[in-house]
Amino acid sequence: MKDIFFQTFRRILFFWVRTKVADDAIQSLGLDPEKPICYVLERRSLSDLAVLEQECIKVDVQRPYAGLDRDGLSEKHAFFFLHEPEKMLRFSTQKSNKRYSDRLVNLLELVQSTEHLDVKLVPVSIFWGQAPQKENSILKALLSDNWRVTGRLRKFFVILFQGRNVFVEFNKAISLKQLLDDGLELEHTARKLSRVLRVHFRRTRTAVLGPDLSHRRTLMNELLQADLVQAAIEEHAQQEAVTIQDAEKKARRYANEIASDISHGVVRFFDILLTWLWNRLYAGIEVNYIDRVKAVAKEYEIVYVPCHRSHMDYLLMGYVLYYNGLSLPHIAAGKNLNMPIVGSLLRRGGAFFMRRSFSDDALYKVVFNEYLHLVFSKGHSIEYYIEGGRSRTGRLLNPRTGMLMMTLQSFLRDPKRPIAFVPVHLGYEKVFEGRTYLNELKGKTKKKESITGIFQAMRRLKISLGKVRVNFAEPILLDQFLQQHQADWPALRQDMVANPAENQHPEWVAALSKQLAIEIVKRINQSAAMTPISLVALVLLSMPKQSMDERALIHRLDELVGLFRAIPYHSDVTLPEGNGREWLDYVETKMKVVVRQEHELGDIICLEGTNAVLMTYYRNTILHLFALPALLACFFLQNRSVSRQKIVATSASIYPYLQAELFLPWTIEEATALFEQWLDCFVEKNLLCYEDGKLRRAPTNSVEFSLILVLGQTVIQTLERYYITLSLIQNSDNGKIKAEDLENQCHMMAQRMSMLHGFNAPEFFDKSLFKNFILMLKKTQVLQENSQGYLVYADELAEMVKSAKLILRSEVRQSIKQVTSLR
Repeated sequence: MKDIFFQTFRRILFFWVRTKVADDAIQSLGLDPEKPICYVLERRSLSDLAVLEQECIKVDVQRPYAGLDRDGLSEKHAFFFLHEPEKMLRFSTQKSNKRYSDRLVNLLELVQSTEHLDVKLVPVSIFWGQAPQKENSILKALLSDNWRVTGRLRKFFVILFQGRNVFVEFNKAISLKQLLDDGLELEHTARKLSRVLRVHFRRTRTAVLGPDLSHRRTLMNELLQADLVQAAIEEHAQQEAVTIQDAEKKARRYANEIASDISHGVVRFFDILLTWLWNRLYAGIEVNYIDRVKAVAKEYEIVYVPCHRSHMDYLLMGYVLYYNGLSLPHIAAGKNLNMPIVGSLLRRGGAFFMRRSFSDDALYKVVFNEYLHLVFSKGHSIEYYIEGGRSRTGRLLNPRTGMLMMTLQSFLRDPKRPIAFVPVHLGYEKVFEGRTYLNELKGKTKKKESITGIFQAMRRLKISLGKVRVNFAEPILLDQFLQQHQADWPALRQDMVANPAENQHPEWVAALSKQLAIEIVKRINQSAAMTPISLVALVLLSMPKQSMDERALIHRLDELVGLFRAIPYHSDVTLPEGNGREWLDYVETKMKVVVRQEHELGDIICLEGTNAVLMTYYRNTILHLFALPALLACFFLQNRSVSRQKIVATSASIYPYLQAELFLPWTIEEATALFEQWLDCFVEKNLLCYEDGKLRRAPTNSVEFSLILVLGQTVIQTLERYYITLSLIQNSDNGKIKAEDLENQCHMMAQRMSMLHGFNAPEFFDKSLFKNFILMLKKTQVLQENSQGYLVYADELAEMVKSAKLILRSEVRQSIKQVTSLR
């Protein structure tokens, strides 16, 4: 009778209830269906049990309500609740509060007494709505699952309001046989297992829901009462000659300007809106390696550090985390997004706002730092963009260390729970703001974000932006990173805590922040997404007129991916499914970024108009993946043969500058070994061969040479940009030009070269790239600044210019010399 009632209840419940199951669903746990399985739910709940039963029916595995009657077992059901009413528990005495389910004890006794029997316990967490608890919220009893035990009436309202948003997470199975092998008494084993399960459920709940959210007013008061903020208020009052009350009002105004105010109602609104938006704009969202985040989320505070491609990034990251059963992070957003209506929605969706710079406002800086520390100390995850702004070129920007330093200082102040940084690569097949970026790179002023701009953007919602790939890189565990790069950090931390006034900005923390920033962007690159569009862009943009025979293009696409598979950049890089013909068909018919010109001898595929320039953005997203073989190929664009030793030595001398620009992960020694491997690979694939002790390229009319041409052209403009800089320095009187003047001259000369020779890559004359190259020349001691701030170059500069003759065509070198002489 009870079984009929339960199954009827389940069927009625699922007229209304809809569930989402985590990626690590039960079918991926690798359980043997012939072996006994018993499920564990945290608390007694008929509706939770019905949800579990339904999910098991879907995938045709052991049902919890069915009996365990195999291998000598004779249990009526295959589940138990970790927290049972007292009358249903054993090992309960007046002296002990330890209580355990009868079924758990029965299973332990039977496994202990039966030699070859094992039972797998599968903990299952079920969340009715993924809303963190919010203190003093009247609606919390009705609208969300949270940390409190749920009564029947309250559960009814939870099902009513959140029944369409139920999240189920199956977790790694626990072997009772392995537990009993420890040799503990039965009661001690039951106690140990219950403790492990309690900790597991608590950590899972934290990872999915996040910690309790304080009421915003309570948070503001706690923030303003912090010792550092109070000291900053007093100092501000003295410096500005205002009252303490006025200074405190200003601090409160800053706090309100900064702080997020997460509302689950707004989160659900974004859930519905973004589901519609992604279906409208994108052909799907592909998420890779998120299991890494789930593995560390239960032990570490998570700091998500994605690359920044688009304003869509803010929404995409939250959406992906929410739908994969992870708590929403507090997201750092620029103050420019704090617009009327939009800013309020973003704030309630988890955004906290920050100014572009606040080094000149000591009070704001202290309030912001303390807010960040408060968020960390309460156990919330955080998301910020280490590049500072959106990339307009598709390349990773130089990382900024401000937020990293604040994060490190917060951890060092109170290292209760370790921090894990999770780099994330966001791979768009098309960027929503693509044409806007193009205009900005051409010199147009960046438009300020506004409500009007949003409405104008909505008119573009009919376009198709292809797929989005979200790749989570290997997390960086901060405690391990500190131990590796600053082994004495605990002692240095003690000094910071003991003398806070003297250690507000320790040099060792600043140095670690820079090292950490570089490691983060390297890992973002290591998890890049190669897409059909980026591959087609790489090939077509290497051609003089951005056009190619269809059959040759398909062949080059397949060869490029084959070359990558031969010596992979990193195992985390994701490749598109299919082959060259399928990728070209997708880019032409679905994405409509190439044009077909029909011809009797074979159709021509080409890029036209602004599409040719826009495609440089997508090529740049994978440029680093082919940087090493591309550099080697450059030697054979104008030379028929070159000695292997000369190639490796010259490549090694250029590598530090490419490494700094593209954030390549290898040391010079590792890169040199890879150059050798790549040359062997070129020989194996008949791109090169040995002749008179030198490496000789394939004939220029051969299929093999066309691949060398494609590879070489991907980085040749980077090397030409370097040569422009070196030529300008060499043509200047030594010690007579400053770095800023050199940057401006490089920018103008490159712009002129682009006009004269039709270079279609706006980053060719990007001033920031010249600035970074000049900084690297100073770092390698090729350039030095004298006491007046003028640049003095060393003898190595002449060697670098000489190396350029080995790679760059004579007409290009001559053109650069002519242009640089016009300065």
